[in-house]
Amino acid sequence: MNYIVTKRKDYFHKIGKYNFKETDEIVLPRKIALDLESTGLTARIDSIFAAQIGTGKDNYLFDLETVPFKELRRLIEDKILVLHNAAFDLGFLYRKGFFPKKIREQKLLQL
Repeated sequence: MNYIVTKRKDYFHKIGKYNFKETDEIVLPRKIALDLESTGLTARIDSIFAAQIGTGKDNYLFDLETVPFKELRRLIEDKILVLHNAAFDLGFLYRKGFFPKKIREQKLLQL
């Protein structure tokens, strides 16, 4: 199932019908895929506005413009994080003061 975690459900209702969750309703497995959406390519000056988590069963889109990063961090801090282009996302996480200990890099297959 796909879920959106946000404090502005009315915004998302304007563009479609979605399932919503609160952070306290989410239980994640030990290993998750994480992808960050940013306003630019430089972690030192740009910011993240959304995070996507995939569990293999469920997907969550976190609207970080309304949900504090600390709520996301609480959910992911003890997880194995699978990242594509890890160096990019880690720069943004480090800037937020979050230094995950369990990282896996997922390479995309080249055709």
